[in-house]
Formats: sequence, structure tokens, C-alpha cells
Amino acid sequence: MYLDTSVAAKLYFDEPESQWISKILAGTIPELCSSELVIVELQSVAGRKLREKFLTSRQSRDAIGSFMEDDRKGVWHLYPVTRETLVSAGKLIERLSGSVGIRALDAIHLATCIEYSLYPIFTTDKVMLSAAKELKIELLQ
Repeated sequence: MYLDTSVAAKLYFDEPESQWISKILAGTIPELCSSELVIVELQSVAGRKLREKFLTSRQSRDAIGSFMEDDRKGVWHLYPVTRETLVSAGKLIERLSGSVGIRALDAIHLATCIEYSLYPIFTTDKVMLSAAKELKIELLQ
């Protein structure tokens, strides 16, 4: 199973779907899979939540520290962003350009999922859901 940042963020930040996602993932898989991209994207989520006053500096540090600790413990298996992944992501953007306006980072997530056959993909992002459906990628819903 592949988790994009929309799901990973809900594991470390208190968001409306956090409890639902934690229940779905509880005890179902030994490790969580994503792209290394999730490292910087979670920092970006923390920064946005801090700027918008949804988190204190301490809560932001604690959330990122919790993710990094889980990664260190092997809870996460993060796949590298390689040149091949980036080329594949570019091809996905081109392929979907007539139907789904997918962003670059989302395309990297999809390319990683496809490259390593990490199905199903688990996302709460509407654009990612549309792109995955268009590509006929199995979804966890």
C-alpha cells in the first residue's frame, strides 16, 4: 500500500480525517510506504499550519520529530526519487494533461507507486484520486 502526503499528514497532524485514517491503518500493514518526497512535504505542511496558527512551534517540531522517529524505527519504507521516477512523473503529467491537472509532486507520488507496484494507493487528495482513477490504479477508499 502506498500513502501520499495527504494521508501521511493526517497521521502526524490533527486533521478532520486523522482518526479515520489511523483506524484504517491500525495493524493492517507492517510498514508504511511512500516516496522520500514525503519528508519535505510534511515539513511544508508543518510550516503552513504554523503560519496559519493551527500549530505552535513546539507542536510542529513534535509532529515532524514523531515522523522522523517512526522513519528511523522502520515504520516507513521511503522510496527514492530517482531520475527515472522524475521522467515517469513527467510522462504521467503529459498523459493526464487533457483530463486531470496533476501537479508535479503528485505526479512523483503516482510514478513512485507505479514504479514499485505499491498498490493500492491511499490518498485523500481529490486531484490524486482523479488521476489514479484515470490511470486505473487500485485505490484504498
